[in-house]
Amino acid sequence: MIKVGIVGHDPYTIPLMDGLRKQPDFQVIGAYNHDPTPFSKPISKKIPVYCSKSNLSFFKERGIKVSGFLEEFIESADAFLEYDSVEMSIKISYGSSGIVIRPYEVLLERLSASIPIKDISLEEISNDLFCCPFFRAFKVKLKLAEKIDLNWIKDSLLSSPRVLVISGEGVYLQDLCLFLSVAAPYSQFSVSVILRSIRVVSESSIELISLLGYMICLPEAIDTLRESNGVKRDFSRGITDKHLSIKGGLIL
Repeated sequence: MIKVGIVGHDPYTIPLMDGLRKQPDFQVIGAYNHDPTPFSKPISKKIPVYCSKSNLSFFKERGIKVSGFLEEFIESADAFLEYDSVEMSIKISYGSSGIVIRPYEVLLERLSASIPIKDISLEEISNDLFCCPFFRAFKVKLKLAEKIDLNWIKDSLLSSPRVLVISGEGVYLQDLCLFLSVAAPYSQFSVSVILRSIRVVSESSIELISLLGYMICLPEAIDTLRESNGVKRDFSRGITDKHLSIKGGLIL
């Protein structure tokens, strides 16, 4: 059993907890924050809450049950996860060492499984054009290792792991966001590609628009934690996807 502690009391603490708890070999021991936040109380009703000894009185004033302090939090967990809402990244810490998993690495790992890719670049679409609490939209440029037919690229995306393909004919991004969050909740972990947005830039590069859920990095974080405990990454992917109900292929 891999014991994980979550660092931070924010809107992403409970989604992280839910995803980790669905894994049969993970245990979430609690969430730590130095100071109380508006989210600390609802979090305390879901999992044990930890804080610094110096700020215990502030938690008590808000009626937040505290299960322990930083020292106990550190001693109870094998690893720690911390979410960065700006980068949509997840930091995994093992004591004094750690690794940060970012959307760039996630897209490169998933898309290169079926497409020969040299590199990927991401450019976020302005919030003035697209605003959504569940997803962020990016223009993704793929630098290919060889010249490939566009139709082959589209077919390959349909079989890529943890990738949803959306035809999106006549659908606004905001409407698509609402649909995915309700009809396909697992899309928060997926790379959602707008099929009609794929275009050839040059012989060795293509562009596309992708919606990335805020928990896009969690599946790879789970795989990395298992891998650090001796489980092969390919084997871990199957376990992770099964318990997060992640699907791929054409959805709309």
